[in-house]
Amino acid sequence: MYCSECGEEISEQNKFCPECGAEISAGEATVTEENTELNENNNSQPNHSDKNGILSGFSWKMGVTATALGLLIGGFAAWATANIELSGIAFVITFPAAAYYLYQKPIPSAAIGSGLYITSLVAVLTPIMFYLPLLYI
Repeated sequence: MYCSECGEEISEQNKFCPECGAEISAGEATVTEENTELNENNNSQPNHSDKNGILSGFSWKMGVTATALGLLIGGFAAWATANIELSGIAFVITFPAAAYYLYQKPIPSAAIGSGLYITSLVAVLTPIMFYLPLLYI
């Protein structure tokens, strides 16, 4: 049996596709040439496809998720380096790097989970990094 969203071969016991995270109902998963070809051609990249299984090249859900969390992570990095006057550089480097990393996740929930994990780590380190230079002034 194959996922109707991405064409990944799945077990009949699965309720969700392990590749794209789509919910599989009893009669929904089918074998199609188009879906299996798309899946074989895009094994190295996450499958950001529309409802018909056609790759769109850009997923708005992933784009918005990655951008919002990237801004949050970049903001924390800018705040952490504000005392040493590197906030602009830190933001310009961290925001696109975090957004790109999160966009590469296969489904939005994976990007949100990873983004919140990174944000929690940065949130703990930010006050330490912000006040540490003040100890040496």
